[in-house]
Amino acid sequence: MAQPVTYEGCRDAYGRPVASVMSPGIPDVAIATSVNGAPVILYNPTILSWVSPATRVFFYGHECAHHALGQVNGTPSDISKEQAADCWSVQTLMRAGILNPFALQAIQNDLARLAPGDWQHLPGVQRAINLNACLGTVAAPQCRMVNIPCQHVMPCQHLMMTPYGPQPMHAADTMHAADTVQQCQ
Repeated sequence: MAQPVTYEGCRDAYGRPVASVMSPGIPDVAIATSVNGAPVILYNPTILSWVSPATRVFFYGHECAHHALGQVNGTPSDISKEQAADCWSVQTLMRAGILNPFALQAIQNDLARLAPGDWQHLPGVQRAINLNACLGTVAAPQCRMVNIPCQHVMPCQHLMMTPYGPQPMHAADTMHAADTVQQCQ
């Protein structure tokens, strides 16, 4: 087993820090468990490479939620516990400003594409839809379009994040005084 790395902020129901340990042999994205009585998140780097960075953070939050909600006590998981972990993850990450609406869309796209569902998890499309319901009680970041002054010595091409990934803000070789970008708080 690889050397554990503890990320700040993930604590179990008893307040203990939760280590994150690379474990390429597990048959899932990640698993919340205990090793020698210590709370651990095992993660498979190969499977994680198939999803967006936002989805990686979401899955980490999901497994952290199992620890924080006291769901790692030897009892089998079920759909209600998995849904609670999904909601805890997306609510916590949104409140912390780690997720924004574009990141949420990337997570939903990955869930719909890669999560077939099983006896513990709803099918990915339903899971993705349910993330919006989870946020019904959380204020989404306030976003607005603002002009950011630019000073270019040479022609440029900027990218902006869209629900479809990075896209050009304007045509290449365009000289301009400002870019209009979305800022979220």
